[in-house]
Amino acid sequence: MARIAIVIYLLVIGLIGNAIAGDNQESFYAKIGRTVIRLEYFKETLTEGNNKSVTTNNPDGTGFFVYSGNSLFLVTARHVVDTDHDLHARVNIFNEVTKKSAILLLKLPRKNWIFHPDNGNDKIDAVDVVVIKLPIPVIEGDFSSSFGAFIYEPDNSKVNQLPVKDALPPEQVVAFGFPGDTGFQLREQRPMGRFGIIAMVTGEEFIKIDNKKFANGRCSMLDIKAFPGNSGSPVISAAGNIKLLGVLIASNSSDFALIEPVSRIREVLDIAIKTPIKNYDYWSKFN
Repeated sequence: MARIAIVIYLLVIGLIGNAIAGDNQESFYAKIGRTVIRLEYFKETLTEGNNKSVTTNNPDGTGFFVYSGNSLFLVTARHVVDTDHDLHARVNIFNEVTKKSAILLLKLPRKNWIFHPDNGNDKIDAVDVVVIKLPIPVIEGDFSSSFGAFIYEPDNSKVNQLPVKDALPPEQVVAFGFPGDTGFQLREQRPMGRFGIIAMVTGEEFIKIDNKKFANGRCSMLDIKAFPGNSGSPVISAAGNIKLLGVLIASNSSDFALIEPVSRIREVLDIAIKTPIKNYDYWSKFN
């Protein structure tokens, strides 16, 4: 069987809030389901008196794809990947011929992430954004498929979905992520959307996270309800055109959250674009 590359489906500007008409076309939410992924890790537990370990699959945050210059990137919050374990994700793909979905397993070793160069200091947190550069997946057979990605093409304003300027209050936004415990049993995990607004920007070290360090001065505060597991969620403009405005990095019990703005995402992507893809077997079929 011939090896055929999976085709990347690029999110089209202007679809947010509007389902695409037609039996053979997908809704905006279906495409978001291939753009936003849940980051996970396997954990083996050995209980006392039992010599057989149990393996569980655990959620560890949210990530999203960005496509730029014929290259694919995954973006999330730094603290999600800055751990003592590797991550993986189950990525939905869609067969353009058969109109059927399938799942690929994406393995994400912690050593291959590209961190924002601002590591902070004893008073200010590091910029909470990381990127990993990925090869376009190739599978055996004739499964010509696609998945979603935000477009970062700074020299083409007609398709670029990462603005040059950071958003200001009171812009309305929607965040898509994978909350932990919702109180309901779900047959499978799907990204959940939450509406909010950009409530505050300061331009200086102004907001402390967990009463420890200040977030860096470009962080914005959102009036939005978020849950554990939403870290790394993309924050998108709700005003009409699809614009990636930031990545969610923290929340509290009072329905407020913090985001790193799009300028921070662009800064890491600009480094990652010039970085060769690290050799690794990232993609495989999910069984």
